[in-house]
Amino acid sequence: MRKVILLLALPLLFLTSCKEDVSDVFVMAKDVDNTSFVQSGNKLLIRVQAISDNYKVDRIRIYSVDAEKGSVQLKDTLVGGVKRVDFYFMYTVPSYFISDTAALTLQFEAVASNGGSSKMALAYKVVGGASLIHYDGIVMYGARSGRANGFSLASAQTLYCETADSSTIDIYDYHDTLSGDTSGRLSREWRSRTCLQFARMNDFDYSGTNQLLLNNAFKASRRYTSLKDIAEGDVVLFGRADQALGVLQVLMVADEAGNTNDRYVFNLKKVRINNPTPEPDTTSTDTTRRLLR
Repeated sequence: MRKVILLLALPLLFLTSCKEDVSDVFVMAKDVDNTSFVQSGNKLLIRVQAISDNYKVDRIRIYSVDAEKGSVQLKDTLVGGVKRVDFYFMYTVPSYFISDTAALTLQFEAVASNGGSSKMALAYKVVGGASLIHYDGIVMYGARSGRANGFSLASAQTLYCETADSSTIDIYDYHDTLSGDTSGRLSREWRSRTCLQFARMNDFDYSGTNQLLLNNAFKASRRYTSLKDIAEGDVVLFGRADQALGVLQVLMVADEAGNTNDRYVFNLKKVRINNPTPEPDTTSTDTTRRLLR
């Protein structure tokens, strides 16, 4: 009789243990292109699915995690308490990575109506440097011209230093007013009121550079708070501390009679300052499907 009771109890124990192992909710994310190595600016299309057998899927959260910004919430959406969710999420790889290879993780979380949750992560390697923003044919006049004799990186525009806020004058043509020089010659010297440092590197590949190459070259360079004897063909890196902010290529130095038309013409590439705002939710009604059971 004892053997019969024991055999009858075993199925009950087995069923009980199986029920405890059932998760409240399950989430799965899959890169449609099945890629793991990406570059800044790449768009990743991710299929996200979540299901709950015993409860309902209540919320979906998505995060990006990297060494530059830490954890950033990209999406936090209430899905209306359904049994199953199936949608596509588009993510653009940020441009703020400056190391040769950076780790990027996308984390996906589904929350059930009872508060239980499930997480999954996709890991990527961001390779290569980010692109730079190009500005061509910038004209900056000499200090004694009475015209725009400075340049602002933030606005990417020239400005007149006599009336501009000093905090916006990143580069300007310097003239020593106490020197007594009345020759009318262009000073050919640049300085900064925002603590920029300059490094002349005429063998630097201006046309083929990216943020990674620029930053590495700037770190290895000898830098100065002023740039003297500016000449056509000069390639000048600039930045603060060990962080490059851009590079320019001098196309023309015009030192005409008098001061009015003395000017510099240059092309410039500056580091793209990433918008700290998370990527917008790009899910649309065309790419989102909620499948109810």
